Amino acid sequence: MIIRHQFSMTFQDPSDHVLVRDFTYFNYLFRAAYAAYLHWDSSPEIDCIEKYNSQVLGDFKSHLASIYHSRKIAEHFFLELYDKELAFSRIKKDSPIEIMIIGVVSALTVAVILSGGEVEYKDLKFKINSLGSGIKSLREAFSIKDEKRKPMTWGLPSEEKESEPKAG
Repeated sequence: MIIRHQFSMTFQDPSDHVLVRDFTYFNYLFRAAYAAYLHWDSSPEIDCIEKYNSQVLGDFKSHLASIYHSRKIAEHFFLELYDKELAFSRIKKDSPIEIMIIGVVSALTVAVILSGGEVEYKDLKFKINSLGSGIKSLREAFSIKDEKRKPMTWGLPSEEKESEPKAG
């Protein structure tokens, strides 16, 4: 049985406001990284922070770089996680932004580190410098090299050719 825990995740954004686009894009990439790790990990039932090490992270980063494609990110975003699902239990928008998040420890640890964040192992708290730096780090982890943001593929991925949304 997978045990999900509640953790505090803090963003050290200097701004007094957060753009919905940035918050949504960060969560899209973060959820995709979290799901990709759970899909990649051969023993997700081991729910402990000690499982994380630099070799595991390096192997997973190589995996992410090898599978990059905007459709693949969407597939991981929409992957059904059942009892391992990532969830917000509370969002506090003060400075800093604090989110109480529920998820699997090992997958959260990897997703936070991929987003350029830090993990306080003693208190099980996650810190991310800012949404902008988190997005940049996650884009690097997924090997998204172009500077232009690709539109998210909303809806379930299919085998059909991707189509770009048209401006109205």
